[in-house]
Amino acid sequence: MDDQVDGVPPSRNCPPRVVRRGRPWTPEEQQYLVYLALGGFPVFMRDPILVVDKHVIELAAKTPFRRKEIFSVRELLERRVAQDPQADYVSMRPPLPAKPTRMSDGPGPFLKGGDIFVMGKDVLVWKSGMASDQAGIEWLQRYLGPDGYRVHEVPLTENWLHLDCIFAVVRRGLCICDTSGLEHGLPSILKDWEVIPATSEEAHAHTRLIRELEMREATVVSGFRMDIASQWGGGIRCASHPLLRDV
Repeated sequence: MDDQVDGVPPSRNCPPRVVRRGRPWTPEEQQYLVYLALGGFPVFMRDPILVVDKHVIELAAKTPFRRKEIFSVRELLERRVAQDPQADYVSMRPPLPAKPTRMSDGPGPFLKGGDIFVMGKDVLVWKSGMASDQAGIEWLQRYLGPDGYRVHEVPLTENWLHLDCIFAVVRRGLCICDTSGLEHGLPSILKDWEVIPATSEEAHAHTRLIRELEMREATVVSGFRMDIASQWGGGIRCASHPLLRDV
């Protein structure tokens, strides 16, 4: 799985980008919260952080064994923030150490990057109870609100873990979505966007969607594999996170 994630290249058709990799955990980091839950893998870096303009935010994972993922990139983020005097590096308060049950991982707030899409001053967040919760959404609005950001809750049906399982922004004005996974349809801020419809099956087979994107002159990056990594519940978006955004 690591070979596949490390082998994902930047697109040759896009402006030059610097790709930075997280480091392996230390033995001490591997033992973090093991009395609550075993496991963990510092691979899907979308979830533990969120970058919005000058704000670098450490998020709060609902699942205890995923709360140590941030350790593999914290030093990298600190070096990056040190280069920008305008950057602000903050962290959500750590969740209380509650023993997970089938009904609860303890009190929040919880937020994961897979539930969040940043589109200019509008931020979409899905509240499922399985990853991000209402308290997390309210925390994000309180933090980003003074800078003019608007956080929009997007309710999904119960069978989806993250918003990025069924939704993708291609560019401003164009997105892909399996709208059957949205409880109340697309949010009003997307009412004028073109939506390429998708099905749940196409989350694993993109042939038709690739053709749809090429018809709209979108750059489609290929030539790498994510089939093993996807068996652990993540894809290309899960394994990456932008430190600078154009949108």
